[in-house]
Amino acid sequence: MEKINKQRIVFWDNIKGALILLTVFAHILYGLQEYYPTINSIADYIYMFHMPAFVFVSGYFGKSEHSHSFESIFRIIFLYFIFNSIVGFIYGMSSMLVPLYSFWFLIALAVWRLTAPYISEIKGIMIFLLAASVVAGFYISLDNTLAVSRIICFFPWYMAGYFFSKEKSDKLISRKYTKRLASGTAMLLVTAVLFFVSKYYFRYSDNELLMLPYSKPSEALGRCV
Repeated sequence: MEKINKQRIVFWDNIKGALILLTVFAHILYGLQEYYPTINSIADYIYMFHMPAFVFVSGYFGKSEHSHSFESIFRIIFLYFIFNSIVGFIYGMSSMLVPLYSFWFLIALAVWRLTAPYISEIKGIMIFLLAASVVAGFYISLDNTLAVSRIICFFPWYMAGYFFSKEKSDKLISRKYTKRLASGTAMLLVTAVLFFVSKYYFRYSDNELLMLPYSKPSEALGRCV
């Protein structure tokens, strides 16, 4: 598998910076959404695409041998236990096996980095992962314990980034700014349409946003969209 050059790339740095800002903004809105319907829609819209995008970028930069090294994985797990413990001590938690807030991402990242080099060799793995992400919602036991539900449901996005080659990245970056802006705007508009369809026709709920088990079978359609 190809390695990603450690040299900073402004394009990807800007993408990561924008996604971090959206994450913070969405978390702020999340606490207010029950009081304002408009804010609820904005928060749900951001949640629909910003985390898959973040996972995709993580997959793209997760190709190096260092990413899969014992040192790297240990650091991620260590950070999870430290920060999850601190926040859990302040706000209370039932178990260290249940990640609080966004700390689930650290567990998921460790699992993805450990397994990606091996499953990437399996033919048709993306189809299997996509099917697993939808089917997982039918099992109540697959919840937020050790972030299992999110690991499964976001795995296709990580592997999509993992399979995204440097050649494709260079081709994307070399395009004129106006073309990249037009493509990005089009993607946001498509996401907005999908969000509208999911929310108002398939009753897209927080169960899908948080990758929780379905409360009813029809919610699988919302996750598919």
